[in-house]
Amino acid sequence: MLFFVLSIALACSNLVAASVQSPTLTSCSSAQSVKLSGVSITDAQIGKTMKVNFSMIITTQLASSPTLKITIKTSSGSTVPCINNVGSCTYKLCGGTTSLEQEFGMPWNNQCPINPITVQQSITANLDPSIQL
Repeated sequence: MLFFVLSIALACSNLVAASVQSPTLTSCSSAQSVKLSGVSITDAQIGKTMKVNFSMIITTQLASSPTLKITIKTSSGSTVPCINNVGSCTYKLCGGTTSLEQEFGMPWNNQCPINPITVQQSITANLDPSIQL
């Protein structure tokens, strides 16, 4: 399993301009088969559609059932729970059924094995008011 921590703050106020954040990434896995970099997050505000841009390098073939576990922390250090498939969640990289899993898996047609690849991706997620902390 691949594990990354994204330290971001979910803004609960309505700002006029789009907010762009570049979170600190921490890999929590000794296996470095997958590397994320260049992460930028736009409109991480409750009630908006958040957009996450990133680069991903997969250096070795990933066989069966790889997952990506993401933990998101607020600026105060609290872990954001996984609600409606957004927040601190585990995502299937192959055979995913949720919209986010399918977006993650799009470069390899959502099927295993995943061969080594370098991709730049943009993923969107609605930040529904039900996920407000």
